[in-house]
Amino acid sequence: MAFLVVGPDFARAQGELEEIIVTAEKREQSLQDVAAAVTAFTDTYIAEAGIVNAKDIAAHIPGMHLAVFSRMQALPTLRGAQSGEDSPGLDQPVAMFVDGVYKGRVTDWDLALFDVERIEVLRGPQGTLFGRNVVGGLINVITKKPTDTTRVVVEAGGGNLNLVDLKGVVSAPVSEGAGLFGSITFSTRTRDGYTFNPVSGNYLDSIDKQAAKGQLRFTPSDSYEMLWQADVLRDTGFGQHRDYIGAAPESPEFGGFVPDDDPSVSHQASDGGIDRTAWGTSLEIDWSTPLGEVKSISAYFEDEAKLPATDGMGSPLPGLFVETQEYELNQFSQELRLHGDDSINGRLDWVLGLYYLNIDHARDRSFSHDFAEGTFLGDLQLDIFGNTDPQFLQSFQAVRTDSISGFFQGTYSVTDAFRLTLGGRYTRDKKDGVVRHAGSSFIFSTGEDFSLPLSATFSKFTPRATVELDVSEDVMVYATYSEGFKSGGFIQFGLDRPQDHQVPLNPETAKNTEIGLRSAWLRNRLTANLTAYSVDYTDLQVSQLLPDGTFLQTNAGRAEADGIDLELNAAITQNLTAWLNYSYFDGTYTYFPGFTGNKMVAPENAYTAGISWFVELNSGNELRFRLDMQHKDEYFQDPDNSPGIMNGLDNIMNASVNWTIGPNWQLTVWGKNLRDERAFNYLNDSSVFMLSAQQLAAGLTSRAANYIEPRTWGLSAQYSFE
Repeated sequence: MAFLVVGPDFARAQGELEEIIVTAEKREQSLQDVAAAVTAFTDTYIAEAGIVNAKDIAAHIPGMHLAVFSRMQALPTLRGAQSGEDSPGLDQPVAMFVDGVYKGRVTDWDLALFDVERIEVLRGPQGTLFGRNVVGGLINVITKKPTDTTRVVVEAGGGNLNLVDLKGVVSAPVSEGAGLFGSITFSTRTRDGYTFNPVSGNYLDSIDKQAAKGQLRFTPSDSYEMLWQADVLRDTGFGQHRDYIGAAPESPEFGGFVPDDDPSVSHQASDGGIDRTAWGTSLEIDWSTPLGEVKSISAYFEDEAKLPATDGMGSPLPGLFVETQEYELNQFSQELRLHGDDSINGRLDWVLGLYYLNIDHARDRSFSHDFAEGTFLGDLQLDIFGNTDPQFLQSFQAVRTDSISGFFQGTYSVTDAFRLTLGGRYTRDKKDGVVRHAGSSFIFSTGEDFSLPLSATFSKFTPRATVELDVSEDVMVYATYSEGFKSGGFIQFGLDRPQDHQVPLNPETAKNTEIGLRSAWLRNRLTANLTAYSVDYTDLQVSQLLPDGTFLQTNAGRAEADGIDLELNAAITQNLTAWLNYSYFDGTYTYFPGFTGNKMVAPENAYTAGISWFVELNSGNELRFRLDMQHKDEYFQDPDNSPGIMNGLDNIMNASVNWTIGPNWQLTVWGKNLRDERAFNYLNDSSVFMLSAQQLAAGLTSRAANYIEPRTWGLSAQYSFE
């Protein structure tokens, strides 16, 4: 969709909606003029909604979900494009870009958002301008740059669960005569856990995250600009709950354990957590030449993370299912673009470019299992091996990805009201690496140690064609055909034979047909934007832990998805604004042996809605009130459509009150999830690990659940000047 701006982002004097400039098409455009499904959050929206991480972004996008299996494994879903597999040899179908730099790995979604200018969310395949691994869509984060104006912001906040939140930015000229400007940004956020683990006596799900960023911007002339950035992030949050829900285990080894119905208590043998350090640097160059505008983005990024012993099944029994991980990533990327907007008497706006990406990604993932006698898997192990001795698997995979692509896109104004866009991108990915297994876990491993090389090459041309028609000055309609490409790759563990790990999954492709309406009414007091789409997915890469304890990791043949996105924004009065962002989705696996006809992973109906109201006080100060609500129908989390493995949001309510005191001070009181709804964030079936064969035959089940955060609230004070 093409507009999402509320509250103070309205031009109040006229009671109109403010024009928002975005770069979703790799060039500056008014958001209402973009012939694509784009939502933009401004800096004011981000601050008032309390968006501080990627999970917050996903909550404000109907039809998007960010499942968190562990604190270093975030699995995004958008328009039904989803993958449960996160090994180094494979990629995610939804990507993130931060200041033009690709962030596509599972830990990259662990962000610390502050001093952000804009967040753009592009739905559907973006294979032409953004390239590989964007079959479902992408999130594009643009941070604020240093300018010739001195700007200082300091914010301190606190809240329940002993939240302490400190942020600051200093941006100023370093040498204004030389055209040199700089900025430093920092944030630190700590909070106690909200889930008590009676087994260890600890509180889980704490926050302990620090981030900093420095920038230098050099503008020696009107035609040349350089921007250097360096950032670092440290995350040492403790614990992640995995609550056991369902039938009580019959095995005597559980000591008569009876699960409770309290989401704030999780009986689990291992606490889990995260120990992550990430840093990166980039150099962006803009140069105006007679040929056009040249842009170069060079970036390097490193990420190291450790996952301590984590209970994946929510079991109070020590050792039943324990996982540890170590993760290391080095990434280099280089993009070169040339953009022109005055060709053929100013009727042709075009961009062409080259892109190179190198990723070295390694993960050491270990599992230990001590199945209890009297459970399905414990008795199965006893029948097969004659014992219930602990089992262990160490799985290591390291993959080097070299990706190179060339792309172009041109928009030709046939008339002043009718435009035609054609574009395409050719991508070639080469993946080389190694996979090693040691130990034996009969549910996850082949039963033998091995070390095998990996090598495969994938290539794809992804086109785009769009026609646009200005029906009037305020109404535009468009139709688009586009394709997306997610590279093939290698599975780390869970296959039947050692050599199966050398056979790559096929690339995943999406063919998208889309029509849209972008309109403004009542002198720009109301915008109504509508998008209807149909996507044909081929070779969807899926991964799922099945109810029998084995992994499903394969290509899913074909799937088809149809949907509608609707966004309404209204300046009801100069002081009162309202918005609605609605998504309808109907997706089915049309060819997937064993799962044909099953629903894809997305809610049928989802929306966010809200109001923003401000009052000008006699003193010249101002009060702003904001209330928003998020809803997502229940939907299946995995392709097998297990009845008990479903996610959804039941009208999550958030609110804030902001008091602006003079030109420099702001006080804000905020609350999230005010109704204290404990919806599921992620579920996995634990029945065969916990229950007996007799219980399974009787239809009893158990699940390991991760919930969304409970009700949180806080107060913050901000001082700023410029």
